[in-house]
Amino acid sequence: MGVTFTLSSTNAMDQIAEPWPTRADPFARFAHFPTQTLGGNWQVRPQPDAAARLRDLLGLSMAGYAFDAALLPKEGLSALLTVLEKQPSQSVNELLTAAGLATPPGVRALMWLWKFDLVRVMPG
Repeated sequence: MGVTFTLSSTNAMDQIAEPWPTRADPFARFAHFPTQTLGGNWQVRPQPDAAARLRDLLGLSMAGYAFDAALLPKEGLSALLTVLEKQPSQSVNELLTAAGLATPPGVRALMWLWKFDLVRVMPG
């Protein structure tokens, strides 16, 4: 007993791709996304009012969906900002070590802060 597949004439491969005028060009839309791997010597600086903005963001369900005790603990976000308040310019490695977050969840916490523009990260 075998399985038979039949392709219809409306197969997606037979259709010509048409531009979708109501949808933005993804190359323009995402041009500012990173094209390099985060380096340990990259510099991290807090944005103005980062701690207050973090409190506001944590109250939004759309910003907090990714939190998980093992993968992305909320406490890591505050810990990183607390270290940056004491010394506003540090390398990625220095910051993660000083916050006790030199772990994959610590890197994810830093990336979350960067994504929401609470810190500025620049190649070293």
